[in-house]
Amino acid sequence: MRKFLENWNYKKHAVAVSSLYLGIAVIGNAFLGKKVPKDEKTLNPIHVSKQLTKKQWIFNGILTSLYSIDMSLTYCLLKHLRKQFK
Repeated sequence: MRKFLENWNYKKHAVAVSSLYLGIAVIGNAFLGKKVPKDEKTLNPIHVSKQLTKKQWIFNGILTSLYSIDMSLTYCLLKHLRKQFK
């Protein structure tokens, strides 16, 4: 376990956590959302974000705040563990 923590760095953690939250966001929005029209003009990200349901807005807000808290706390934790192992 110690060897694993010594080799684990913030970049690896950022990739792992980002992919986890991205997967959760895709699955959650697929279940909570409504079908977006396939017209190319409506696939503008600003237009699509205006079409989000209230549940999706709440879900995405909670997910974004959890992501930022997770990344901040793990940065501090990894920084502390690096000092402890040296």
